[in-house]
Amino acid sequence: MRCAGQAEKRDGTKGILIMRLKFISILMLIMFLAGMTLTSCGRKTEPVPDPQPGPGPDPEPVPGPDDDGGDEPEPPADPTPAEKILAGMTTEEKVCQLFMIRPEHLFSEQKQEQVEDITEFGVKEATDEMKQTLMHYPCGGIVLFGGNLKGPAELARLMEDLSGVSTIPLLYAVDEEGGGVARIANNGNFGVRKVGTMGSIGDTGDTAKAYDAGAYIGSYLKEYGFNVDFAPVAD
Repeated sequence: MRCAGQAEKRDGTKGILIMRLKFISILMLIMFLAGMTLTSCGRKTEPVPDPQPGPGPDPEPVPGPDDDGGDEPEPPADPTPAEKILAGMTTEEKVCQLFMIRPEHLFSEQKQEQVEDITEFGVKEATDEMKQTLMHYPCGGIVLFGGNLKGPAELARLMEDLSGVSTIPLLYAVDEEGGGVARIANNGNFGVRKVGTMGSIGDTGDTAKAYDAGAYIGSYLKEYGFNVDFAPVAD
């Protein structure tokens, strides 16, 4: 019984010691954690600087007026003859160039019904009044109809007189479609061959015939001083 009492006494002492050690361990842990919290609260937080961009590529050097290296800009192209003429024209002259008229419009003695009749009436020679009017209103071109065409010599003289007073080269136009509408070919004084209607040539399906007809018409019109043909017409 005495030994059993001593054993219980030792177990009680051991239990108390273990409890004390646990208490001390818990207390030290609390103190350690409290110390870390106080340190963190007392530390001053430094702001994080914004990232700065790194150095970029060097800019391309801009050549100065005295730089010898590099490609030099090409000099402006010389103006064409047409551009030179246009640069020296007034606004009124530019507007006049938009119009292509009949020679009758230059002749005040012609009545309106005569101007509108393209076969019965027609100016065949240039008068002084017509020349003065053309000098004052420099139109872009002259269109001639059957009434204006007497023969090769008269046509050449008319064109020469009108061109002589025009500071800007004139366009001379005619309806030479072929078939029934051929101001030159249908006038026996000019002695050119008739190529027939464009419809009959088209019906053959032969492109060579169409080419030959166009080339022939263009060749004799150029010979007589025309540079515009109102053809072909798809009506």
